Amino acid sequence: MYTLISYPVGVVIEGVIVSRTRNRMRVVAAGMPDALELRRTGSNWFTENGEEIRFEFLGTSGFASAAGACSPTVSDAVAYRAGSAVS
Repeated sequence: MYTLISYPVGVVIEGVIVSRTRNRMRVVAAGMPDALELRRTGSNWFTENGEEIRFEFLGTSGFASAAGACSPTVSDAVAYRAGSAVS
């Protein structure tokens, strides 16, 4: 699934989710030499360096926490809205 990842400093990168579990996600991101290993703690997602990130999926309006989207599908992405997700 295609996604945009927003870092706290305002950087936004494009990526493709290549694997995921409930609390881990692997994303191949444009301009990055290696895949990103992301982990979920509580309702937030973090990089390996501990930076909190947010996702935007196709069909959403604005950035949203991916807490409820730990196992997104294409149909979920279209229905995903800021503050809520289809489970």
